[in-house]
Amino acid sequence: MARGQGHRDGPSILRYIRAAAHQHGVDRRVRYHRRVVRAAWSSSDARWTVEVENAESGELERLTCRFLYGNTGYYRYDEGYSPRFEGASDFGGRIVHPQHWPADLEWEDRSVVVIGSGATAVTLVPALAARASHVTMLQRSPSYVMSLPEHDGIADLLRHLLPERLAYPLVRWKNVVLTTFVYQLCRRAPRLMARLLKKGVASQLPADFDVETHFSPRYSPWDQRLCFVPDGDLFKALSSGRASVVTGQIERLTGDGVLLDSGATLDADIIVSATGLNMQMLGGMAITVDGRPSTSPSRWPTRASCCAVFPISPSRSVTPTRRGRSRRTSPPATSAGSSTTWTSAVPARAGPSHPIRRSRGSR
Repeated sequence: MARGQGHRDGPSILRYIRAAAHQHGVDRRVRYHRRVVRAAWSSSDARWTVEVENAESGELERLTCRFLYGNTGYYRYDEGYSPRFEGASDFGGRIVHPQHWPADLEWEDRSVVVIGSGATAVTLVPALAARASHVTMLQRSPSYVMSLPEHDGIADLLRHLLPERLAYPLVRWKNVVLTTFVYQLCRRAPRLMARLLKKGVASQLPADFDVETHFSPRYSPWDQRLCFVPDGDLFKALSSGRASVVTGQIERLTGDGVLLDSGATLDADIIVSATGLNMQMLGGMAITVDGRPSTSPSRWPTRASCCAVFPISPSRSVTPTRRGRSRRTSPPATSAGSSTTWTSAVPARAGPSHPIRRSRGSR
């Protein structure tokens, strides 16, 4: 990856993860090709029993632990969300989901309709437009889109002037502060930021482009995540005429494209359903507590850290304070044989996060 490049693509991120894991010995502690099937908590043993399926042999393995961390995200990555489109069986071309991109898909000199307006859609449109005859981004409603430079000039300057051990933390904190500033400005002055974002879009598109229709959401900035496009590649594709945006509702699919509820039709050889992923908590594992099923939708989550009536510690509990923080206390008196404290509180410094999804790479 070029020096000073501000945004990383998928292969670069994968290389970094592998190198960092190898450097710190993490890769030697990972059990690969495993899928957690279920986790059972026993109050009498104060211990989790985790059943893991070996994807290669199909055998079940059992592990035990006192602390179980579910760093699984909240999407089901083996199954993309695919809305039911009326008339899909009539369409004569191919319908694909980015999560299951066919290796043999050929879109050169073909008409492509990308359904969606999120990070995946705004990434795919300029990439597909480079070879397709035309790409149409069909959106039910618009999203806020912001262009960022592909190369970070400030990072380049700091790396040139300072040694790496000093430049790296400065660049990182610069990015943290800038991200926090933009987020806070969006939340505290949404009308101002909405005008600035739309003005930024308009400055990169032809004067007659209908920004109000296609890039003016009904919600305030950061009510939903912003979509970032590197060096305005989406706007370049739109300005060149190789791509276009259509805002409207789908009535049905036809033999040669998409019929909108307005009566307009979009010709398509390929339809890409960039409609996101299905939600899935804890990687789909089944959770039981003392033999009773305990599903996450039935529990109250707190700051994305704990779920009510899930065990967090056999020795200490956490209780909320007046300011919404929390403090650790000694365990309450328990009956003989019981050593588990149940709580819905969270550690004191757990707080909401404000992730930014940039548009390079599929979701």
